[in-house]
Amino acid sequence: MKLSRMLRVLQKSIPNLLYPHVRNVRNFLRHLPHRWKRNRFCPVCEKYSPLFASFGSDPRKDAQCLRCGALERDRFAWLYLKRKTNLLDGTKKEMLHLAPEPALEPRLQKVLGKGYLTADLL
Repeated sequence: MKLSRMLRVLQKSIPNLLYPHVRNVRNFLRHLPHRWKRNRFCPVCEKYSPLFASFGSDPRKDAQCLRCGALERDRFAWLYLKRKTNLLDGTKKEMLHLAPEPALEPRLQKVLGKGYLTADLL
């Protein structure tokens, strides 16, 4: 059984609280064969990776960071927030984030603290 299929089966059976840890293990295993190369930089986790993983139903190459799971749009949104707004400058702010992206949510929570509120259907 392929690793990705096995992880999908596990995802359905593991409670939502444990899935981020399973995702981290998966990303580590994907990254392992290329550990010493440093070709890609992710601005969200601020780390180098040898490559970005393919992602999507019609897989796009170099789409997902192996370390934090950020997609192209997440990396672009993070750069925009960092360079063109004052949201991440460290001063106290409040933000309502609708349908938060899994890669951005923990980082925004860290920066904004109690001023960060998320909302989603689930």
